[in-house]
Amino acid sequence: MVKGRNPVWLTARLGPGRVSQGGSVIILVIFFIALTAFIPMAIHLQTMLSRNTGRHLSYDVQARDAARAGLTDALMWFRRQSFIGTQSPSTADSAFHPFGPPQHPDRKETVNEDLGLVKQYALDESNQLWVRYEVVRQSLPYATTADPNYNPHAVHDISNQRLENKIQGAGLVWYVESVGYVFRGSSDPTLRPDQYPNKLLSTAHASTEFRHLDINVDAISGALNALKGTSVHMYYNARIFAATPGPTFGSRDDNTCPITAAPAELVPQTCVRLAPDSFDLTTLFGVSSIPELKRLADFSVSKVSDLPVPYPSSAFVFLDASNLPGATADFDGHQLHGGGMLCILGNAVFRESTDLYFSGVITVSGDLTVFGPTYIAGTVAAAGTVQLIGISDGVEVHRDPYTLENVKSVIGSYRQDNSTLIVNRNNT
Repeated sequence: MVKGRNPVWLTARLGPGRVSQGGSVIILVIFFIALTAFIPMAIHLQTMLSRNTGRHLSYDVQARDAARAGLTDALMWFRRQSFIGTQSPSTADSAFHPFGPPQHPDRKETVNEDLGLVKQYALDESNQLWVRYEVVRQSLPYATTADPNYNPHAVHDISNQRLENKIQGAGLVWYVESVGYVFRGSSDPTLRPDQYPNKLLSTAHASTEFRHLDINVDAISGALNALKGTSVHMYYNARIFAATPGPTFGSRDDNTCPITAAPAELVPQTCVRLAPDSFDLTTLFGVSSIPELKRLADFSVSKVSDLPVPYPSSAFVFLDASNLPGATADFDGHQLHGGGMLCILGNAVFRESTDLYFSGVITVSGDLTVFGPTYIAGTVAAAGTVQLIGISDGVEVHRDPYTLENVKSVIGSYRQDNSTLIVNRNNT
């Protein structure tokens, strides 16, 4: 028999080619059996991979949320201090110091005072899953940023970097970074998330700047403030008054009083001259530029229809009307009941349908026209022509010291720069 060929008797019985076909059938059967056995395994592997991918995505989301929560809690901590600043570059960063264990076990601002502002919560306690954020304080003194003791991820007073003629330690601008963690392991807050026996699952970083908005309300000391008395026209039931002895009207260019037409009135009729830079928004708010001021606002909009509804009772709102027709914010049909600080870049018209009732400070960089019914408790400043038109319903501007102090303490407290940067670094 020739090696490599089928026996003659098998070839004769099955015919030429039949043997090769039979072998192919056997191979195909074996292949399909193997494939059938592999399909459930592949489906199981795919399911496991999908679950793992979903789990890791969930961990990433939880870590980002924790990092953001750290920034929020840090901002609340700064606001509870009202104002912090050592006024000394050598001790500038030490002003950020939340209290808690181990140094102050009776205080609950943090679970780890040695690190900074630290909070830790159970994500799934039965599976030993924990979420945590750390806002680290600069614990060691340093001479320069090149000093090995300097921690670039810690909270730092950067007032000297953001503001002219301010020192590090002024307490006006702070760099704040928060790190969010998801990990499996021990609940002991003294252990780091990546420290044995813990296993780090995901990490996220969030950073921003906190700014103390130094509102100089005293720069606009009248109930109504304008360039000069002759630029203000009061008609019909328009009334400006101060509840306590003090200026009713403030004028930048002279100390003349507004032009009134009975029964419009100033009570008492006291008009004073303001400082030359009183209407400069950067001076009034203690910022270096208008874009910076817009970033610090709770709401920054470019048209009246984008204002928050309902309007908040105490918020800083910046309305940039420079790109509107006539650079004018026309509040026709837009009711405005609220308070805080309303800063309008451009002209403004508050109509009868606006039914303006505001408690706080309104500044307008251009012309201002106000129809009744209007009641403003606080102060109003406009750098252009001012018209107060009561007609059948009155226009009243009442300088209320209590309201102004509330604006300074609430609106002027620490605020978060809205250009927060989120950077993720995932670990599995």
